[in-house]
Amino acid sequence: MLAYSRYWSVVPSAESFRAAAQTMMTSVSLGLSIAWPLYRFSMRMPRASRWLPILDWLAIAGTLQVVLWPMRLSTHWTPIRVALLDSTLCAWALLIGALISIGLRDSSPWARTKWMAICIAVVLLAPIADITLIDLLGFGTATLTSAGISELLYWSPVSSAWVLAGHDSYGVTGPEWARVALLLAAAILTWAAAVLWPTTTDPPQNNR
Repeated sequence: MLAYSRYWSVVPSAESFRAAAQTMMTSVSLGLSIAWPLYRFSMRMPRASRWLPILDWLAIAGTLQVVLWPMRLSTHWTPIRVALLDSTLCAWALLIGALISIGLRDSSPWARTKWMAICIAVVLLAPIADITLIDLLGFGTATLTSAGISELLYWSPVSSAWVLAGHDSYGVTGPEWARVALLLAAAILTWAAAVLWPTTTDPPQNNR
């Protein structure tokens, strides 16, 4: 028995690789939408540069290319699906970066806590609305796409990463690219607001 067992081998299936890749992409989206703003808002940087999140975004986007594209070797993802997932995560990161840029204009703890709460809301609002509408109120058919997936799940960085990385049995559709375009437009508009956002100065110290 022992002599024969050395010839046994475990060959992971493409499905197990896909599940692992799905979990990894969801973890990446959690990092860029929660851990990244939490790290920046926790730093002692009064009136930080408005362009600092852009440098962060370039590092995140570059690392994402190295991590994401080689996953095609072990999954059934097509190049167009990888491009869709890549574009979606980069667009969400660009939007989160704009919120960080605005939040860093004010060095007060309460202001940064407020903007951190906004980042958390960006992550949670769509999944909570999906649970409320579909599971509790039964409005499921009104929010389903042609692939049978809730439309609301595409409007959160975490749930969209989970959906796009987990469903590779259908091709990329026009509405999926339209969502990326809308998300990118929202990120650009938020960055325009970040550029124009006034910097809050610290109150003068009373040295006595």
